[in-house]
Amino acid sequence: MASPRDPAVRAHSRRVAAVATELAARAGLEGWERLAVRHLALLHHYPPEFMDAETVEFVLREAAGANWAGLRRADSAYRQRCENVRELVAAFHGRSALRADPRQAFVVDLVAAADQLVQQIEAHPCEPNLRDRFLDRLRGRAEEGLCGPAVTRTFGSLPRIFAEELRGLLDRLPVFPAVALKVLALAAAEDITFSKLEAALSSDQVLAGHLISVANSCLYSPRQTISTIRQAISYIGLEATRKVAIAAAFHPLFASGNLKALWKHSLEAARAVEAMARADGRFHPEEAFLLGLVHDVGRLALSKIGEAAYGRLLEEGCEPVVAEVFLFGREHGRIGAEILRLWNFPEALAVAVEWHHEPEAGGSPLAAMLYLAEHRTASVEAPPLAVRLRQAEAALSGAAAQFEADDRERNFLNALTAVA
Repeated sequence: MASPRDPAVRAHSRRVAAVATELAARAGLEGWERLAVRHLALLHHYPPEFMDAETVEFVLREAAGANWAGLRRADSAYRQRCENVRELVAAFHGRSALRADPRQAFVVDLVAAADQLVQQIEAHPCEPNLRDRFLDRLRGRAEEGLCGPAVTRTFGSLPRIFAEELRGLLDRLPVFPAVALKVLALAAAEDITFSKLEAALSSDQVLAGHLISVANSCLYSPRQTISTIRQAISYIGLEATRKVAIAAAFHPLFASGNLKALWKHSLEAARAVEAMARADGRFHPEEAFLLGLVHDVGRLALSKIGEAAYGRLLEEGCEPVVAEVFLFGREHGRIGAEILRLWNFPEALAVAVEWHHEPEAGGSPLAAMLYLAEHRTASVEAPPLAVRLRQAEAALSGAAAQFEADDRERNFLNALTAVA
């Protein structure tokens, strides 16, 4: 039996409540009707026979928040609302019918549809056209009289991102620096030399400044101040120099103030994926480091849309992936993959980004590395599934799946973050 205090059930119910409440607002519901949508969503997994006064009060208190005291004092209104909630839960589970009251029937149908969509996103967040196919099935149910047509109209009012709109979003991103392409080519080159790397970094003052700052940081603690690119490369080595250059080349994309947390997460993921690639042995560590840096570039694009509902959904308990599929029809991994393809990135990296929230479906070990990196850096971008975590670990070698960062890796990450 589900418990109102079961963390997994409560997390799912919060997602459904956030999605259903947003739909209620788009449908024009106000006051108690909109609140009833939220209450039903928070209770929809609990059988009506267990809808005692204590359980209903628990959910009402959680939903009302700061308004709880006033709601409780209005005794007659409070009792009526408790009774309405019980009626809605019974109707949701098919124990009673509300067809005589079309407004209440709409509330039940709306929450039921939101629940079905959220369950599908939880199971298959990267499924192509998931929301469109769901809407087609919902229209079929409406034609059969299994739900009201107003629900399909409400879902149909949600925005979509088309290919031309995605290109428009790219135009609003900071300019991808030309020198970054040169750095990326060098990072992947097996025959990289000291002189080639020095020449590339000398062509860009920002890259050179980042390199010298890291070399002089407390991580390396040189006895004398390092002031030239040649000194910096000699002191920290070719491998560290390439990582500093790659990070510095991409940092301008994350330069605005509200993206600092995303930049820090991208650096953490880059370090983790690089360590896994080195332990696994099948992939170039520098390429894996680059993959970690760009894996959330789709979130950069979505940040330019300015959709207020996105922020509301996150505040109400939706992970970014759930909010994105619901609002835009696709999550940031798929958008990020399209961006990388437009930037002519290697296809293996684009595929890894596209499936990094559902790696078992994409068949990419690099996607599995990204999934594990997000899990181990405590990044909550999608609903967690224990079976998905085990499958991601199984896709890698034992050493890669069980990697642990050492102090030097963490200090290197801190040095990159400090100079960014």
